[in-house]
Amino acid sequence: MNAFNIIIIAAIILGVVAFVHVMINKGEKEQPAWGVKIWLVPLLTVLVLIPIAFFTVVYWFLMKAMNWFNCSVTTAGEGTLFTGALLLVFAFLLSEVFIHPLIRAILRSILRRKPHWAEENVVTIVLDTFIIMLIFSILPSIQLQNIQTAFSLSVFIHIIDWLINWIGRLFKRK
Repeated sequence: MNAFNIIIIAAIILGVVAFVHVMINKGEKEQPAWGVKIWLVPLLTVLVLIPIAFFTVVYWFLMKAMNWFNCSVTTAGEGTLFTGALLLVFAFLLSEVFIHPLIRAILRSILRRKPHWAEENVVTIVLDTFIIMLIFSILPSIQLQNIQTAFSLSVFIHIIDWLINWIGRLFKRK
């Protein structure tokens, strides 16, 4: 793992810690006591980092499998692949919060009706494909063979999203 990978990982972890710290202090007339902050900020940070780490490992295995089967993802090493997966997770979190709602609103205004589920998903899959291409163009040590690889990653990510939403609806019914 080179210095760039370590800087990216450290920046994401520090960003999550800072975000949790700001959220704890936001809007409260009474600030939490220092003793509470000492254990609350690390606990909440770990609770935020666990799903990020889990999906980073899932995407890391996916990209490693794509490299084994058809050599469509070439990397300089395992650490670089992990950093790429981490950047993908972080980019998709930001995309899900900021870009996807904006695209859905634009799609709704263009169509002048609520878009069908399939129309929304096609647009977000294409958008996520371009986000994947952008992330891997930033990382020079990870090369995608073609846009089909980015599209495959995007479809896989959406399949995971659909499964999570389906399981959530099942639990909500019970």
